[in-house]
Amino acid sequence: HRHVLSEVRRLLTIYEAEGKPAVLVDAPQLFESGFDAECGVILAVLAPREVRLSRIMARDGLDEARAKARLAASHDDGFFTRRSDAVILNGGDIPALEDDVRRLLTQWGVAYEN
Repeated sequence: HRHVLSEVRRLLTIYEAEGKPAVLVDAPQLFESGFDAECGVILAVLAPREVRLSRIMARDGLDEARAKARLAASHDDGFFTRRSDAVILNGGDIPALEDDVRRLLTQWGVAYEN
């Protein structure tokens, strides 16, 4: 994580100097790395278990048993909801996901750029 975090911090410094009002960091290991302590707000994007299962199987070429084992080894949704400022459910409907993101960014006072 050390090298990835160094690069993220370097980029954040550049974006801040450019006057960017906010930066989204997609960080699957955010809490494990400790980088959550450097975030102004944290958004958890969760998906229903069956959706996650099918995504893991398709992405990694795993059978159902192995995909279920991987899910069982990961944090439950409560882990993320307790540590996040907001939660969005991503069941696969991209327009709905984008609407939820825009709503939150507006709520947080950040203009949304495509």
